[in-house]
Amino acid sequence: MNLKQLTLDKLRKLILRLWPGLAGYHIIRYAKITKVYQGQATDLVNSPAMAVDLQFLKHDFSKDNAFPVFKKVRLAGDSEFVQAPPSKDTYVLVHFPFWLSSTATVLSVLYLGKTVHPEENVYQIRNCVATRISAKEELVLGEGNDQAVLGTELNKKLGTLIDKISALGDQVVSLGSGGTVAGDGLKNAAAVSTAITLIKIDLKAVKDTLNDVLSNIKIGLGTDVPTT
Repeated sequence: MNLKQLTLDKLRKLILRLWPGLAGYHIIRYAKITKVYQGQATDLVNSPAMAVDLQFLKHDFSKDNAFPVFKKVRLAGDSEFVQAPPSKDTYVLVHFPFWLSSTATVLSVLYLGKTVHPEENVYQIRNCVATRISAKEELVLGEGNDQAVLGTELNKKLGTLIDKISALGDQVVSLGSGGTVAGDGLKNAAAVSTAITLIKIDLKAVKDTLNDVLSNIKIGLGTDVPTT
């Protein structure tokens, strides 16, 4: 290598060190997810918790061999996913804050090769096996006259459930002492059978209320999504 070439190489390295974006990190790029990281962790600058590996693509979505697979690229922005990584082989847009390769961030998911049904003014969570929502106090659905605060609704229904269980306990105690809630004695087998039938009905009502209140709805500190 001659002196001229050596000097040009040094200048090139110096320029790229000062302006790393000139190496190609100054534009938003297409990329394809090659790996998704799943696990609970603290999101750090050098080790993002919500991250993916990806391969950069050319403008026609063919593989760009000029760039290696980027490891643990941070997820950010509004897209198909909500605090969850996109799936493997998903196409995404990636940008580089401050023109640094180490700051690569996934901006959004592209719908390339996917069937979509866009609807005006509607935010969609699509193709989910499960949708989990965790709220420490209240889960508010809708707005205005259609608003439903699930925390308040749960409190009302659980209050009703507690009343039913309390009444059921009174019946069981009364049956064991040979009386009824109204104070009349259980004088024959038919009366005992009727009391037991009433208890069974109340038990079913308690079960139905539980199913109604708790069916796949979890609210509070104990509803964090498991990571494994």
